[in-house]
Amino acid sequence: ELLVADAKTVTEQEVPEEEQWPHWSLEELQAEAKRRGLQVCQISHELMLLCLQQAKVWDGANAAELRADSMKRGLPESCDRQEVLQMLKQDLSWEHMGEDELREECQRQQVALPEERQETALLLRAMRSRLRQALRWQHLDTEQLRKACELRHFNTTGQGRNELLEQLRSFKVMPQPKASPKVEPRRASAKSSGSRGMGPATAREEKSAEPGEVPEDGGDSYPSWMSERVRKVCAKYPNFSGKFVQEMEEWSLQDVEMYLYSNGFLRPKKATARRVRPPRAVLRAHYQLLGLEEGANASEIRKAYRRLALIYHPDKNPEDP
Repeated sequence: ELLVADAKTVTEQEVPEEEQWPHWSLEELQAEAKRRGLQVCQISHELMLLCLQQAKVWDGANAAELRADSMKRGLPESCDRQEVLQMLKQDLSWEHMGEDELREECQRQQVALPEERQETALLLRAMRSRLRQALRWQHLDTEQLRKACELRHFNTTGQGRNELLEQLRSFKVMPQPKASPKVEPRRASAKSSGSRGMGPATAREEKSAEPGEVPEDGGDSYPSWMSERVRKVCAKYPNFSGKFVQEMEEWSLQDVEMYLYSNGFLRPKKATARRVRPPRAVLRAHYQLLGLEEGANASEIRKAYRRLALIYHPDKNPEDP
């Protein structure tokens, strides 16, 4: 009996750690995750196993492999292997956090929460995106942080690194840039008007608003081409100072929101042209030419085409190429 017990003990010691994890309880897995530097969140037993397995892979990876995974996740670059490993585990924890846990994480890092008037999946994605952006800002130098603040129309005069970071973390909607003071134009003299009966001509002319430009008075008026669907999204960004482009009518609401949130800097990628389906009469003629019934699958069409290609190939018909 002692020999059997010793054999079991030796067997358990020889079994790799990751093969023992499926037999552990959720509490034991959470303790192991905490030991490996993961933030413990309320997820299922299976997801916790996946997180631990990924963390173990990263623990055994070299610096080049870690940097490659970090770039895939959009994390900042770093030459320190331990720092890259820590960022990867942090991002993995964010990936499996729920809404309440992500909200607490944003508040802990003083990151502004996104608009709550959207679907849960989009809200979770927006919170994870803002946490990653805040992580990228932490790895910028002071001059780069100042440029990022100026891009968002923040005041950078006399601001240190911590103040610049705090402004960027609080960024939610593009602030309206300060309007430059208007200079009153000079009035032309009565002699230059060229007419005695007319009053002095003024040099000021009515400036017609360019199409797609926000009115200077900051009102809620939108271009005439804008539909009610797009206007509802625009109403959520009253401080938008970019240009309204007519392409917004063809974008999804998520793309419109991304464009407004970035103050007109981010536009969706142009979709590839959709393949136009030929008329049914044309398709019927093609099927008849191939000797197939209408509605044949791709394999049958391919075989029929190859059969006819062999019959009518120029090499098979030298007299009638």
